[in-house]
Amino acid sequence: IRASQGKPIAKSKNVSSEGRQRYSRFQESEADESYAPEDFLGVEIGFDEFLSLMEFYTDMCAAEARAREAMQALGSMGVDIDTAFAAFNQDGDSKTLTVAEFKHGLEAVMTTLQIPFSLEENEWAALVNKLDDDWSGAISLDEFKNFIENTGLDMQMDDVAKFTDAFSADGKGFFDTAPTVLHLDVSNNAMMGDAGLAALCGGICQFSSFETLRAANVGIGPEGVRSVLVLQPQLVNLSLSHNTIGSQGLITLCTGMIEESSGSQRPRYPFFQRLELDTCNLTEESMSALANLVPLQTNLKYLVLSNNSLSNGGIETLASGLGGSTLVELHLKAVGITSSAAVSALAERCESCNNLALIDLSDNIIVEKDAAVHVGELLADSPLHTLVLQRVGFGAAQVQWFIEGGATETEVLNRLLLNNNPLGDDGLTIISESMIISLQELHVSGCGVTSLSQDTMVNLVALAPSLRVLDLSDNEVGTHLGPLVTWLASYQDHHSLRTLNLNNVGLGDEGFAGLAPVMSVLQELYCSRNNIGSQGLETLLKLDSFILLKALDLSHNKVTEQGVHFLMDRFQQEQKRSLWNPNQRSSNIGKLVLAGNDLTPGAARSANAYAKIHLPLLQMIW
Repeated sequence: IRASQGKPIAKSKNVSSEGRQRYSRFQESEADESYAPEDFLGVEIGFDEFLSLMEFYTDMCAAEARAREAMQALGSMGVDIDTAFAAFNQDGDSKTLTVAEFKHGLEAVMTTLQIPFSLEENEWAALVNKLDDDWSGAISLDEFKNFIENTGLDMQMDDVAKFTDAFSADGKGFFDTAPTVLHLDVSNNAMMGDAGLAALCGGICQFSSFETLRAANVGIGPEGVRSVLVLQPQLVNLSLSHNTIGSQGLITLCTGMIEESSGSQRPRYPFFQRLELDTCNLTEESMSALANLVPLQTNLKYLVLSNNSLSNGGIETLASGLGGSTLVELHLKAVGITSSAAVSALAERCESCNNLALIDLSDNIIVEKDAAVHVGELLADSPLHTLVLQRVGFGAAQVQWFIEGGATETEVLNRLLLNNNPLGDDGLTIISESMIISLQELHVSGCGVTSLSQDTMVNLVALAPSLRVLDLSDNEVGTHLGPLVTWLASYQDHHSLRTLNLNNVGLGDEGFAGLAPVMSVLQELYCSRNNIGSQGLETLLKLDSFILLKALDLSHNKVTEQGVHFLMDRFQQEQKRSLWNPNQRSSNIGKLVLAGNDLTPGAARSANAYAKIHLPLLQMIW
């Protein structure tokens, strides 16, 4: 400890319990060293002095750590110490730095480099004392060099001298840095064309650290792709979606992203992670070039090829390059998959993709038995967290084959999206009887489910303890959800459901009022387009059920000003009662969506103003 200045401190055998507690906390923060309380407390040092000493030591350690962290950030930026800095030394004395000079110089440098760095006055003093080994009141070159070396920067003595002397006489502490660009989005400029993108990339290539170019729908063709290849090797993300680059354009891109070196191939962009080519007029012809590129891009995580006519043959060719890849998401929506051979090739190769978390196969025709079985195998043998199978023709038979393929064997699937498939009540029954234990979200919107599936819905929730989101929207469920509502309210500790989507299921006023028991169980409830009027809202509120929702969507119904006022009056009354009785719970809705109802603009503004004053926690969306 600096306070001793190298002199031995007379050891005390009497240390108060409070002192020992302080020492214990100090020792926990210094896990690398071991001390005894007597090493810190002397006969002449009282407890207050000991506390001051510990506070000083803490400030010194914190300041030094923060300064070193900032200097290491400097080093990682590759700053040229010889030329980059303007002078610390404002008085022209190159031998020493005063405290003010050191403080001004370091703050100016960090500000210019946009490195977060700030110290309190007591921390500045502690840091300077830390550097000032000879207690001269100033910082010499040797002392400063020792500080720089401790940050881990590789600097010679001449570098340190230039570092300390380089501040110009004006004392501004700023230096010229070249401008840079990391990310650029020029999407939806359809008149840009090949020439425009070429001119743009010609400018971007000056920036060695450039990472992301989003150029979707900018009117380029096959030749326009060549301009992208002038970008620097730091490129990470590229989006050329909605451009008619065609197969020739993709071949040009894939070929240009590979370099030949000593008879072997290596990626021109080693850090590349995302390639988006949605709706680019690609065909089977270009898949061979892409299959050759994917294994070389060892950081590629996101590949989007949706809405291209790749056909079964193209998918089989692409699959040959996917094995062992680093892909996290693979989007193959509407790419022309119809055969079991294409699905089988995908399933077989994706088994070895250890990071694959999402596959989107929507808008392909997967109705053959073998194809459905292979999709189940894909789910069973891969680490998929999300499987998207919207509009693929899955009926009750396909669901059965899907399960026979081993779909229920997965232990990691969280989200299953089956929207707009002809499942029917029979398909939903098969799913409920073979529920995936790890499933957290199930989406069966527009799947032909009817009110006959009341008990099936209960099974869905009861057999999937992790299920948090259930989407039943756009099905003819009808006005009565009694069994599901009763079970959710009665067995709150046996399920995890927090979001229920009942948009456009034909609830009406009666069905909406029947949902009252679950409005304190769920967090989000969606009831849009259900012909709900003010009468249904009032009926629900008169039941005196406790309502606690983060979000309630009543958009595009028939709620009037009367219904809104009734809701706000009910909530305000409960809040007033809770002020008198702290044990009285008050209902609340975090976000209430009322867009598209029978409300005039004036009524909406009036209700919104009232809510801001009397119900500040209620967010209303009109």
